[in-house]
Amino acid sequence: MQQRLSKIRVNRIPEEIITLAEILKEAGYATYSVACNINISRIQGFDQGFDRFQRIDYYQDQTLVNKQLQAWVDEIRSQKKYFLYIHYMDPHQPYHKREPWFGRYRQEARDPLSNLVARYDSEINFVDQKIQQMFQRFGWDKNTLMVITSDHGEEFKEHGRLGHGKTLYSEVLHVPLMLYHPGGGIPGKVVDTNVSLVDVAPTITSFVGIPADENHMGLDLLALA
Repeated sequence: MQQRLSKIRVNRIPEEIITLAEILKEAGYATYSVACNINISRIQGFDQGFDRFQRIDYYQDQTLVNKQLQAWVDEIRSQKKYFLYIHYMDPHQPYHKREPWFGRYRQEARDPLSNLVARYDSEINFVDQKIQQMFQRFGWDKNTLMVITSDHGEEFKEHGRLGHGKTLYSEVLHVPLMLYHPGGGIPGKVVDTNVSLVDVAPTITSFVGIPADENHMGLDLLALA
């Protein structure tokens, strides 16, 4: 059997680029990150600005993300103010059967494709549960700005393909972006204006009172609220 080797070229964030974590750290925030994504690592420079940075292997159980957070919970909660970036890999290929949700969705599956979608949907529920667990453990119902989003969507043959990374259809580009603050600092509202993930950083810095930098890309989404 013929064996082949290949190289993976990794780009690193230039050190002169100031990250959101660096901005918040300069403003007095303790900064933490737990990420389960091969593309978010020290090699790529994503640890810039973080006091603690931990990457969980992509192929390990996603519950390890919460396990690492549990190990830090007392330290983090003791901080006067902190920034915490969490990256769950689910929902993502390879799609797992997350029970009990998969069993419910599978009842409606009539073919291999809908069975695959059932797996994907079960992973969404799984991550939702993990976020809920940390929400309760950290007490994010008190004076905490939460931002929930995703780096991409997924195609299920709506245009003949599975997955992501090959097209620019809305199934891939249209991702959730939710901002929540229990103190009422953000009114409940859905906006129709086109926004981008590049707007997340300036929105966060605006909310916590850090002056805008004219060199930074993105808009303050709070202006739309």
